[in-house]
Amino acid sequence: MVDLPPPTAPPLRTPAFLLWPVDHPNAPFPEWFNCARSSEIAKFDADVGPVGIERWLPGLFQSYRHGYPPTVLYHVPEGCPTARPVLAPF
Repeated sequence: MVDLPPPTAPPLRTPAFLLWPVDHPNAPFPEWFNCARSSEIAKFDADVGPVGIERWLPGLFQSYRHGYPPTVLYHVPEGCPTARPVLAPF
């Protein structure tokens, strides 16, 4: 067996990312990832528009009902908390 010298640099941390919908009423941004909010990498915005009755009633249109919601990709910086288990309310 050949003895290898120790590495000259510490191993790199595997990058972590968070993909989260924007302003989705059923998916509020998790508080424990607030440290990643300033590390926005990219944003996907669905190319959808109002259809049918949504055209005549202001405020009725909600893009997430027509497909994938507008979503942001965040880089989770080192030291940023990770998701914690949440107990079910029942």
